[in-house]
Amino acid sequence: MEFSAATMEFESLRRLLGRYIGSPPGAALLAACQPHANRGLLEADLAETGEAMEYLRTASRPQAAGSGAAIRIQFSGIADVTQTLHKLRIEGATLEAREVFELFALLDRAADARSILNAAAERFPRLGERARGIGDFHALLIEFEGKILPDGSVADNASVALARLRRDIDRQKRAIQESLEKFLREHRDEGILQEEIVTIR
Repeated sequence: MEFSAATMEFESLRRLLGRYIGSPPGAALLAACQPHANRGLLEADLAETGEAMEYLRTASRPQAAGSGAAIRIQFSGIADVTQTLHKLRIEGATLEAREVFELFALLDRAADARSILNAAAERFPRLGERARGIGDFHALLIEFEGKILPDGSVADNASVALARLRRDIDRQKRAIQESLEKFLREHRDEGILQEEIVTIR
């Protein structure tokens, strides 16, 4: 098979395809691709590739609006969540907020792809079959929508308790700052303190 791969200039083809990949998961899938000689699988792969190419051509042309239209699916910018998934398999492991956000961003993108390809399954049945292999995360995404911010922090409205706790913290910070500023004003003329700047970190 090494001779066949060299004859087909497989690595050159892999490098060429790599120019069009915009995410670490896509790059990993490309790196795992290897030539094979199973005719049945080859025919299925070529048929699926041909359908995907036709889908992209259709998506790039004007179409009538409505269900089943070929809509270009964006794969660029998807984070590499491999290590995060490994962590999830460890009992008792916890994720950073940023890792949670990246996971939900991936699930959101997967849900979009599933919805779009399912709608176009009549015209593109092989892609529709791929879509049926994607889990349905709609309910989960609705539950957590807007609760993890892009910077990885948890939004105030993630829960009633969290919103109340953060309001209490803000009130305490203001009270401390006001108390310190009052102390500085009262002892301004004693020459002990040099500055009246109060910073809460």
